[in-house]
Amino acid sequence: MPTLRTTMTIDHFELRDHTRGWSLEGVDFAAFNLLVGLSGAGKTRILRSLHAVCAIARGRNPALRSCEWQLTVRAEGIKFEWSATLKERVKSADEEPEAHFLKEKIVADGEVIVQRTENSVEFKGTPLPQIKDTESCISIFNRENAIAPLYNSLGMVKLSEAPGGQPSHRYQIWPDEAKVENLAELRNNNKLTIVQKAYLLRRDFPTEFDCVVDEYRAIFGTVSKVLVDTVAKIDPDLASRSPFSSIGKVMLTLAIVEDGVERPTCPSDMSSGMLRTLIHLFELALWPEGTVVIVDEYENSLGLNCLPALTACLMRRAGDMQFILTSHHPYVIENIPMESWRVVTRDGSEVKVAPASAIPGISTRSKQSGFDRLMSSPAFEVG
Repeated sequence: MPTLRTTMTIDHFELRDHTRGWSLEGVDFAAFNLLVGLSGAGKTRILRSLHAVCAIARGRNPALRSCEWQLTVRAEGIKFEWSATLKERVKSADEEPEAHFLKEKIVADGEVIVQRTENSVEFKGTPLPQIKDTESCISIFNRENAIAPLYNSLGMVKLSEAPGGQPSHRYQIWPDEAKVENLAELRNNNKLTIVQKAYLLRRDFPTEFDCVVDEYRAIFGTVSKVLVDTVAKIDPDLASRSPFSSIGKVMLTLAIVEDGVERPTCPSDMSSGMLRTLIHLFELALWPEGTVVIVDEYENSLGLNCLPALTACLMRRAGDMQFILTSHHPYVIENIPMESWRVVTRDGSEVKVAPASAIPGISTRSKQSGFDRLMSSPAFEVG
């Protein structure tokens, strides 16, 4: 596997969730990480919790209440270690409970930048007045030079929009006057969805857009064109019907044109595998170097006509993006190098993640396939 060249990586993560009654023993991540394990072992929960912790750092409030974690991140050449303890607080019977910080500590290359307790906050050893205890210090001090690299890097942790065929892939309101100066600006824009970015890519950077289309057509040979435009331009008949009759001129959608098919195929009529593949390819093209890409159940809806080419695309980007995926599919597991496997097991409420090299019976010279050795390993006997 390639060495990660980016300015952002997640190196280590551990968490204890008191609300849900489970814990994750510390897991070390590499450039490319494939989480494998039995259903129910905790793979999805790891991804959701990691994404939630990163969201909390940015000031958002996902469904984490009473928990504690440790997260190690490398950003702009600095090693950041962030630990925190959240506790749920009930204000009154009429209000929703909220989480507040009991403890928080941020260390940069061994130097303590922030030390927070329930009653005090210090920034580089200097006591500060009390601050909002429902918001992370990363978010509060995000403009400070010592914290900004960590804040900005955690904004590059992206949960793929491809799984699930989300409605956001179908129709997006878009003001046509939006502009970007260059491709780097487009990739680094965190306010735009992938569909909105794809629209600007087609409009302002046609050569790069054609590269995505060529990759897509190499997978789906019947596709002659990929369209990203307003509903009114792609499908005037659809735009004339409610609810698009009044907004079809500003409502964006994706579509494909196939050989022998008279009308463009919009996402509502597209196969889930074709839609997911297209979204993944746009993500790989339109997320910037340094993005941490999180994909749960990567193989869902992807047939063997999609998986090889798409997996190869992901592997090619592993030098400048970090990937954390889960999968059960034999093809995916067998065709991703074993050194990228992270085997997830659970003993009651305790979840552990170990590299394949640490699991007896997997890393051998046996002619049996790696997938078969994984399935028959002792780790899978206990889940």
